[in-house]
Amino acid sequence: MTYSELGKIGGKISGQKMRQKSLEEYYLNPNKCINCGKIIKVLDRQKVSIVRRKKFCNHSCAATYNNQKYPKRIAENERITFCDKCGKKIKQIKRSNGTFSSRKTCNECNKALAGITKGELWEKSNRRSTASSRVTSHARKTYIDSGKELKCKICGYDKHIEVCHIKAISEFNMDALIVEEINNVNNLIALCPNHHWEFDNNILKL
Repeated sequence: MTYSELGKIGGKISGQKMRQKSLEEYYLNPNKCINCGKIIKVLDRQKVSIVRRKKFCNHSCAATYNNQKYPKRIAENERITFCDKCGKKIKQIKRSNGTFSSRKTCNECNKALAGITKGELWEKSNRRSTASSRVTSHARKTYIDSGKELKCKICGYDKHIEVCHIKAISEFNMDALIVEEINNVNNLIALCPNHHWEFDNNILKL
């Protein structure tokens, strides 16, 4: 073995001893994460001097701490208000004309139709088609949750079923309740697309 090779081995052993000594000194008084309080560990091949400058054990703790200490500023194109029904914070977005949206309820309360009349839903919806779509979607969910079979009441077809109102939405007064009356399971029926069309066009009588 040459002197050069012996020197390399000696240098490696010396370096290992110095690192072990640095680790021992570090763990006598280690850095602790200022967010969770856990000891910040020295990873393999990581310099102790670098770890000494760390304040967090990981990126998640750093983000949590900084978000609490330095909360993000509200963007200029939005403002915070509170839901009229549950009090939850909601955002009102600034329109192109400089005014803010008139949103007054959160998404959860918007989806909840219990206790809401047809007139109230039509009034707070931007378009009547949007309100009608919400009623139809809720009707399908109500029918499925009731446990009734998803097959056409007339022909038994079950590949593609549409949930229909026996008494049409348009026939209800504006003070009719969406959940309790219009989408009452007794007012819902499953039909295939063909029989649904016939029913809507007064060809089929139930």
